[in-house]
Amino acid sequence: MPVQRLISDNGPAFRPHGFSRICIEPGIKQKLTRACRSQTNAKTGRLIQSALREWACGHSGPNSDESDAALTHWTHCYNWHRPHHGTALRSSS
Repeated sequence: MPVQRLISDNGPAFRPHGFSRICIEPGIKQKLTRACRSQTNAKTGRLIQSALREWACGHSGPNSDESDAALTHWTHCYNWHRPHHGTALRSSS
């Protein structure tokens, strides 16, 4: 599935100078979160925390291809099979 939209914080790395230019060419619409918006930032923070704990610390492979494959598998499981509190602990599958 191609990336259509991306949400990021207002950090300098994500502002129009560099990162957003990379998004324009493939047609990715970038949206920046509002400053001090904990409702949005908490969700992205939780995703990053989960990825670090569940994927990066134990499931990355010895090379980039294996790490990419493990991340692809983890992301699928996270989005489709893992229960989330925002969905009353129901998974999408």
